[in-house]
Amino acid sequence: YTLEVIREQTDQITSAFSSPIYDGGNRTAAPTIYYNLIGKDIRRLPVSSSLDLRRMNYYPRGGEELTLQRMWEYCQIYPEHTVTYLHDKGSLSKSTSNELVRRVVTSAVLSEECRRMADLGCNICTYNFYLIPNAMSPGNMFRAS
Repeated sequence: YTLEVIREQTDQITSAFSSPIYDGGNRTAAPTIYYNLIGKDIRRLPVSSSLDLRRMNYYPRGGEELTLQRMWEYCQIYPEHTVTYLHDKGSLSKSTSNELVRRVVTSAVLSEECRRMADLGCNICTYNFYLIPNAMSPGNMFRAS
């Protein structure tokens, strides 16, 4: 099931970056996708896309913090870059609810509005963001600069 989720999300990324967006209608190049695998080791992702997929690491065990830490380190080196964090929400426990949340949150983070966030005066974009009781984004997927 995890492979289905990966295929679905890479299709969403390909689709989002193949349509004209805010840059005057010119096609925007698809981003480089850096990823970690946690759990089952998959040597080659079975995706048919033109995306530049680059595996960072494989961990037999662990959680999101492994990827979030690497992302934070990247942002310290390249503060002028914009990054997007996606994960395979619900891939370990298949349910209609998890699938819906994953699809909606992934679509929101890849949306034209999130890609235009700097033009809109924002430095983070997500499906929903709360400040109280603490800063959080349900679904924990976001785009930030």
